[in-house]
Amino acid sequence: MFATTHKIQGAGGAGGDDLYWLTTIAHSSSGVQNFGIRADNSNSVCGAGFLTGDNKSYLLKFEADGSISWNKTFENSNGTGFRGIASDYSGNIWTSGFDSPNGINRGILAKYSSSGSLQLQKTYGPASGQYVYFNYITIDSSNNIYASGPMTAGAVAYNYGPGLVKLNSSGVVQWQKTVAGGGSGSAKSPVDGSGNSFLIYSTQTSNSTITAIKLDSSGSVVWQKGISGQGYVYSRNAVVDSSGNLYISFACTAYSSGSNTGPAIVKLNSSGVVQWCRTLNFFLTNFTDNVAVNDAGDVYVSYVTKAVSGDKDIKIIKYNSSGSLQWQRSLGSSAAENMQFNSLALDKNDNVLVSFDTNVTGSGVNTSAVYVKLPPDGSGTGTYGSFVYAASSYTSTARSVSSSNLSNTVSNLSYSVSNASGTDSSTSYTENTYEITP
Repeated sequence: MFATTHKIQGAGGAGGDDLYWLTTIAHSSSGVQNFGIRADNSNSVCGAGFLTGDNKSYLLKFEADGSISWNKTFENSNGTGFRGIASDYSGNIWTSGFDSPNGINRGILAKYSSSGSLQLQKTYGPASGQYVYFNYITIDSSNNIYASGPMTAGAVAYNYGPGLVKLNSSGVVQWQKTVAGGGSGSAKSPVDGSGNSFLIYSTQTSNSTITAIKLDSSGSVVWQKGISGQGYVYSRNAVVDSSGNLYISFACTAYSSGSNTGPAIVKLNSSGVVQWCRTLNFFLTNFTDNVAVNDAGDVYVSYVTKAVSGDKDIKIIKYNSSGSLQWQRSLGSSAAENMQFNSLALDKNDNVLVSFDTNVTGSGVNTSAVYVKLPPDGSGTGTYGSFVYAASSYTSTARSVSSSNLSNTVSNLSYSVSNASGTDSSTSYTENTYEITP
């Protein structure tokens, strides 16, 4: 495996002597589709996703300079796709996703040690005719796992709603919940420092409202709120800060033209009361925006823009805890490349971690994944390979949204968790599978 790393020369900010880098990853016969970036408890950067041509999942861990420390592929006879990544407080790395045996979808979980050893693997879901899809995973301070996504609650396949499953560190289910009839293709489940979890989603049947449900550590509803007032809205991602405040990034149509959607973020306090909402004046291209927050309550959001020329790039925005815009940056390409499926996280030093997919327009080249570590203060602008990191100048506007009480029925699920039999193939994967290009 060969990696080309462009080091970004920027101020260290909170990170001090940290190295900053951009690494591109490609496969000779398959697209590399990124679906997550996180820092583990030793502050090493990890990434996950799947190989689109081979129906395999991948997991990567990077050295401090952006070179790859180790990498794994995970596969079974049904095809797999990692769609989420998280790190626990013992240094293990967890991934969530799906496989598709016999025409159904099941959720999958895999746990790796800090050195890349597969510790356990689980499947969750129906035996036939139904649907489970883990597109989000997070971990609380007791190393409990929360996996969420669309799930079928009844007997009809694809008549699904948002679902959330809590498991202990050994993969044993503690409780599992769903909201029947939600029709949601996505569900996010951040957790706070007290073991409360949140189920965040928007629905196909009520597309003017984002639903936020707060659950205690036993899975009982604390409150549930409907957030509306911005036209059509589609929740994208969510995070909780150290004070229990909830931040939800979403797309809205209230300030866009035609069928275009624009970016927005809303802050709710621990009781579900709206604190502020902000929008920006550019258009979005897909539903993979991400949000992260540091201990000071500073909020970072990343978006994929919809460009007039057909090319797409990444916007990275920083707000303070009061919703004031601190800085904004654009990460694009000089080679007419389309960006998609971005992910965002912060490490322990508040360095900004961004990942996304890219391909050169009209080239027929397989999709590549790009992983980037950036300074926390927005410095380091410049050109790195074909990528350009630069300041942008969009307008942030305060908006009014309402938060009203809801009374959705949150019901128990009864799916089973079983040991999976996927194959972990790190040695051959490391030596033979990847070619890393700039």
